[in-house]
Amino acid sequence: MVINRNQVLFIEELKSDSRVVEAIKKAKENQRNGELSELKK
Repeated sequence: MVINRNQVLFIEELKSDSRVVEAIKKAKENQRNGELSELKK
């Protein structure tokens, strides 16, 4: 994921157990798994 600095409206600290952090972790894991499956082809 790439976010341009000029597109950021605000920054907020996130708790490690928040739903947002869990969604980010899940998306990263899915992205890694997708990259691995692409390498196997």
